[in-house]
Amino acid sequence: MKYTLRANLSEEEREELRLKDRVYYDKTRKHSESYKKSREDYWQKRYKELYRINRKSVLKRKYGIDWTIYETMFEEQEGLCAICRKDSADGRMLAVDHDHKTGKVRALLCGSCNRGLGLFQDDPDLLQKAKEYVS
Repeated sequence: MKYTLRANLSEEEREELRLKDRVYYDKTRKHSESYKKSREDYWQKRYKELYRINRKSVLKRKYGIDWTIYETMFEEQEGLCAICRKDSADGRMLAVDHDHKTGKVRALLCGSCNRGLGLFQDDPDLLQKAKEYVS
């Protein structure tokens, strides 16, 4: 059994030290307003950079394409979604649409079109039925 200096103190003295530790921690560490503000500023400055770095690694790992291929596709589509021909209004990158069976990359889509295709499970018959329903 490990003995410490606090082990020799009474329960009241130990509780007093715990409270002092808590006050010190709250003042000097992650709970202080200055700390929160510094972290917020840090992430605001680095968000775009970190988003791009993360996106590059996801492109390689998930779709097997590198950044130059993505940029080439983006330029060929003039920065617009392949389906609705709108740009990404919120400043996010266009999503990489791919065939889930073969893994082949098809085009770049906005988030709405990409989710829509996903909800229809890339099924042309289901998409045709939806088209007929809407018409």
